[in-house]
Amino acid sequence: MPPKARRARQTPANGGGVQGATEAAQGDAAGTRAASGDGGGDEAAGGSATPRASTRAEVEGLLEGLCFCPEAFVFDLDDTLWRGDVDLTAGPPFPVDGRAVVAKDGQGLELFPDVPQIFDWLDAGGRRAAVASSTGRGEWADRLLQLLQTGGGVPFAQVAAVREMHRAESVANRSKAIHLKRIAERLGCQPHDLLFFDNMAHNIEDGESIGVTSCYTPAGLTWASVASGLVEFDRRALARAAAGE
Repeated sequence: MPPKARRARQTPANGGGVQGATEAAQGDAAGTRAASGDGGGDEAAGGSATPRASTRAEVEGLLEGLCFCPEAFVFDLDDTLWRGDVDLTAGPPFPVDGRAVVAKDGQGLELFPDVPQIFDWLDAGGRRAAVASSTGRGEWADRLLQLLQTGGGVPFAQVAAVREMHRAESVANRSKAIHLKRIAERLGCQPHDLLFFDNMAHNIEDGESIGVTSCYTPAGLTWASVASGLVEFDRRALARAAAGE
């Protein structure tokens, strides 16, 4: 059976079936593999070439050459959507000024530049999104997601309606795989139908351990990391389709 996670057309413009679709995706994924530990780039764990797409328009163009899209885009919070750690602030109220958020002690968080437009793109396209966070202050994070808005004025909490935000008491249960499994169950899909973004390498390993296409974002979420994740997701979905899974 082909993967459930598909929204783009299944046959690319060159009509070459699985082989042709792979060539189309590879054509859009020209470039070299991004660095993975110095904050200098983003990469999906599968090691696909980094696509040359760094704007919303370029990502939209990239999608035209892909066959499969995720059922949902899943995001970590701290140092992935915003710079800083919500748990280390003094908590609400959280005045928002553009991309900047200031906690009551004056310590701030700041959305990475591409994030408002990425969430606007998700909302405008009817794409499902979710949050997987190990925060110990889920109520604070939830408040932030209600306050922060897309470029079109829609709260992040509305775009990412499914949220698993909790820190397990025991070390054995702190794997992001637990968050991702619960998100897949709530969305009615398989873990391999998800595309996950996180700035911590060990969380990427957790996602990969259950078959989630996981994109490492040491410098925060960008359009380039979205593009890289989409290409890798498509590559894996094509391989499953070719294998009859």
